[in-house]
Amino acid sequence: MEAKTTDIITLLSSADKFEIPVFQRSFSWGKIHWEQLFSDIGSILRNKKISSHFYGIFVLKPDKNNFTYFTLIDGQQRLIAISLLICALCDFFAAKKHKEALLLSLQGKAKLPKIVFRIPEFSSYLSVLSDKKFAQIDNSIFAEAYRYFYARIKNEKYELEDYFLTLRKFEIVKVTLNTKDNPQLIFDSLNSTGKALNLFERTKNYILMGISAAQQDNIYKNYWTTLETSFSNDEALFEKFMCAYLSVNTLNNVEVKNISNEFNKFYNYKRNYKTAEEIIAEFVKFSQYFLRIQKADFIPELANTIRQINAMGTEEVYPFLLEIVDDFENNLISREVFLDILNNTLQYIITRQAANEEVIDFRKLSKNIGKMIAKPT
Repeated sequence: MEAKTTDIITLLSSADKFEIPVFQRSFSWGKIHWEQLFSDIGSILRNKKISSHFYGIFVLKPDKNNFTYFTLIDGQQRLIAISLLICALCDFFAAKKHKEALLLSLQGKAKLPKIVFRIPEFSSYLSVLSDKKFAQIDNSIFAEAYRYFYARIKNEKYELEDYFLTLRKFEIVKVTLNTKDNPQLIFDSLNSTGKALNLFERTKNYILMGISAAQQDNIYKNYWTTLETSFSNDEALFEKFMCAYLSVNTLNNVEVKNISNEFNKFYNYKRNYKTAEEIIAEFVKFSQYFLRIQKADFIPELANTIRQINAMGTEEVYPFLLEIVDDFENNLISREVFLDILNNTLQYIITRQAANEEVIDFRKLSKNIGKMIAKPT
């Protein structure tokens, strides 16, 4: 890798274009971050003796076919935020040429943003950059950040040149990877000291970072969006699913604190004989089983028993239920057998709890019970 110190204006003034891949988290900087950014700018504006301000590390992976095109491995939150601030500056001072020079690049006859996303939110970001009126009324986080910066600029008495001289003091370290560098290891190392990624983000990152852009797009659009919709940022629910799913596949008692490590080991093992798409397809399939169990989304005679099992609060049973639901959905067991298994499971839990005895871990029983269930050959 190559590390070089530069400033944010020089970075954006170059011919380089930056792609934020689908495995990165969406823009999540909120008002507290916008305030800090503008406060840092204000400090330099008021004190000309300040010669520099460190704005962070930007890790870039160059495109092997285009030396001016980079995948942004780390630094996307800072880059998006500063681009929105520059957009607000240029709009307030009607500095169209500055805006085009820093935020847009000529590609053919079209002027396109230097920062592009491979996710749906890009359309909102693009609209904010290109349409001042849209930015004033849109409810996206990009428009909210833009309006915050615009209002702060409006309340100050500094000129455009003052702001750009200040931003030239925003030093960054531009780290350019080579083909031998491992982006995942570098990303994990850098993010260990920043705002922690949640489990959902870490899982997406691990799956998508190691495959091609085309594969990333395919998996994100056809599978990962289903997970985003299904779990709706419910971290606790996703953790429960991951514990259950990994227990099915590893037969280990997976604790929340170890989920990421266990998943990474499981995923790497699976990759020896399955494609990333095959693994994520099964992952999504079982996630839908899990959510159906949580909601007791089955025909009434099955739903009633599952609802009672859920009410017992015994999460150890979920790995076992995932396997049984999969057998049922694949016609390996009949509805009658499925119902019989559910009733016996419920009775077992009730009996153990009535005797004030710990429910034996279904993760350990699951494999043996599965063998005992009569399945058609």
